[in-house]
Amino acid sequence: MEDDFLEQTKGRDIDLIVCSDAEQILGIGDQGVGIATAKSAIYTLLVGMDPSKTLSVTLDVGTDNEELLNDHLYVGWPHKRVRGDTYDIFIDK
Repeated sequence: MEDDFLEQTKGRDIDLIVCSDAEQILGIGDQGVGIATAKSAIYTLLVGMDPSKTLSVTLDVGTDNEELLNDHLYVGWPHKRVRGDTYDIFIDK
């Protein structure tokens, strides 16, 4: 995963990274996936930041929403949300 991420950003001059795991965003949980992109857009509009120098990252660490876990059309990682030490180790990478 790290290698893929670095390969995708190679050669880009990035000034701002907005990163989220999409949990607890406005109380909408799994539906908050687009918030990192929206925050990048706000920085672009309000601060005048060059949008090509921003990077939005959403970390999919699963969901505890049973309805989504049982939905064959769910595009997220269909596993219980990773928490505790496993989550912390992943985030620290």
